[in-house]
Amino acid sequence: MTAIVGTGGMAPLVSVLVPAYNHERFIVECLDSVLASDHPRIELLVIDDGSTDGTHEVAKGWMRDHAGAFERAEVRSRPNKGICATLNELVDWSTGDYACLLASDDALLPSGASARAAFLERHPGYAAVVSDVELMDESSVTVAASALCAYGYRGHVSGSDRLMNLFLCSWTSPFQNQFFRADWLRQNPYPTGLGFEDLYAALSLSREGRLGMLPIPTVRYRVAVNRTAGRLPTTVVRASNVATVERAVGDLRSRRPVVRLALALARRKVALEGDVDVVTWLLRLGMFPVALRYRRTLPLLRSQLGRA
Repeated sequence: MTAIVGTGGMAPLVSVLVPAYNHERFIVECLDSVLASDHPRIELLVIDDGSTDGTHEVAKGWMRDHAGAFERAEVRSRPNKGICATLNELVDWSTGDYACLLASDDALLPSGASARAAFLERHPGYAAVVSDVELMDESSVTVAASALCAYGYRGHVSGSDRLMNLFLCSWTSPFQNQFFRADWLRQNPYPTGLGFEDLYAALSLSREGRLGMLPIPTVRYRVAVNRTAGRLPTTVVRASNVATVERAVGDLRSRRPVVRLALALARRKVALEGDVDVVTWLLRLGMFPVALRYRRTLPLLRSQLGRA
């Protein structure tokens, strides 16, 4: 890939920000992937968010062995504060032009930073970009070369001007993979207490038309691992989803029917111990035509029938 040159004649500095929690098994693979990046200017910052395993010790040892490979490489650990507080701390700690958020059980593809930085350089109106991802299992075996294809998304998704509707009706792993202009994140910190910081950012940016979509994989995303949602009770996860949507786009409900439907469905699921009543399915049915705009029928039906 052709090197990106910023306004000062140098490539922009990309801050790779890794919030780590109980990923002793995966943190070396994550950090090794940043080492293999083709972007020439990277600072690598890791915060261990109160892990109860050896994540911090492993990351600290890796940093000691590889610090010279980056313009800056540091790791810190402190008691658990949650994902939003950790990301805000990482952003405040960083000095880069761009912020590449990377989960500690995922892996950056070699061109993952440079491709997204180049995209934002070409599109100055966007504050962030989401992209396709490769899917891998807990043994790091690739299970899908493209999550967009695996989940049945239509080809026009990457050029859609209705990303907010897409996120409300069909939120999946590609959209969790976010790369920002660092100044935007510094000026717009994550609200503390939300459990779905990625959905919040995507909704907040897409409502203003400031989020782009890059239809190539930039990250290897690990599926079926103890991510935040998996560690929390279902009722807490559902309530957090309501709070996230309400905070990001709740004021648009009078102008966007899909917002009303999404909030009604989310609140109904909070009120239920299960998720099988008639009202829930009617609300899903109301959102189905919107989802169908972006996804092929069979993958969409499978996801609707299998959703908890």
